[in-house]
Parts: sequence; C-alpha cells; structure tokens
Amino acid sequence: MMSRAGPASKEVSTVSDVENFLSDDKPTVFAFIKSSSDPLMKIFMALAKSMVDDAVFCHSHNNLFVTPDDYELRVYLPKRLRTKFEDDFALYKGELESSNIKEWIRKHG
Repeated sequence: MMSRAGPASKEVSTVSDVENFLSDDKPTVFAFIKSSSDPLMKIFMALAKSMVDDAVFCHSHNNLFVTPDDYELRVYLPKRLRTKFEDDFALYKGELESSNIKEWIRKHG
C-alpha cells in the first residue's frame, strides 16, 4: 500500500499546468469550478479522495478556463490510449450527484 501526502486533487492555474498533469497510465479528471465555495467543489474533492487510485485529479477556479456554465468537468484519456480519430477528453453533462459523476469517470476513463 502506498502512502500519499497532500490533497487528492491539485489546483492548477494555467493550461500548461493541466497538460503537465495528463498521465500516461491513468485518466485525468479536470474540474473548472468558478468558486471554491460551490457545493460541487465538495463533491469533486470527495470523489478525488475516493478514486485516487483510479485517476489523476486537478481543478481550477481561474477564469482562464472560459466556460458559459459555472462548472465544467472533463476526463482525459491516458496518453497511451489516445488516437487521432477520437477526442482527447469527454465532457460531463449530467446531474451533479456524486454517484453519477463517479460512474461517468469510470465509463470514460
């Protein structure tokens, strides 16, 4: 069993920070959430903690990641599984419930 230090999801502030988090072996889950006090942030951090062995998690509150909504969740495929025929990531469009998001991560990661 590996010990871990620090938060399950790391905060990023630039696009290059997100690119540095993209893993060769695991899916990378990225969340843009406009406010750290948003209830979705609590859900996301709990998911990151419970799925830390399954995926790499990062998040941002930076307005650099422009989205018309208050949030955006993406799961990026591991680099070794990407092809030029498919998108590099899947965008979440479901209900903001922990079980739905967890199932979506497992399906698209």
